[in-house]
Amino acid sequence: MRNDRKDSRLYEYWAKLVERDESDISQDPSGFSSPNGDEKALLGHVPGVLKQSCTRNGDPASGSLAATECHPAAGAGADLVIYQSFPSADAMNTIYNNYITNSGVARESGEAGACPREGTYSVPGKTVGHVLCFVKDQYAFIVWTDDAQLILSVGAATATATGPLNDWWKDDSGPI
Repeated sequence: MRNDRKDSRLYEYWAKLVERDESDISQDPSGFSSPNGDEKALLGHVPGVLKQSCTRNGDPASGSLAATECHPAAGAGADLVIYQSFPSADAMNTIYNNYITNSGVARESGEAGACPREGTYSVPGKTVGHVLCFVKDQYAFIVWTDDAQLILSVGAATATATGPLNDWWKDDSGPI
């Protein structure tokens, strides 16, 4: 299992190497008619295998530049993921802090891979951003930031079993 969160790029490289037709994966999803520049930039960070399931998010967070709603394959561990890009760390962190407040999870709490938890996460040798996992109203949620790319993402699952959602987040969630 890779833990560097770059599986989609490896897959796309492999697809080209074996001449697999992946043209539909790199194109804009059909749920986006005429994506604007901010939406195109955000879609560029959505893992390729997930991109074609994406549509415009009709209820973007206040202050976001673009938002997309994607639907992972059945059994993936998440039922829905929303990616949102922001113009600044302050704007992104305001929304992340709202999630913390509404979740009832204490800052810097819980064990890595457990739920509930809140804290930073890393890929080998580098802190990437913050992650929050919680269960509310029979839904499991994982919210994370990519501080360098100014992207806040929310994954949700209809089941309260958080293990599959955490596995999906570690292996397939992006942003790339």
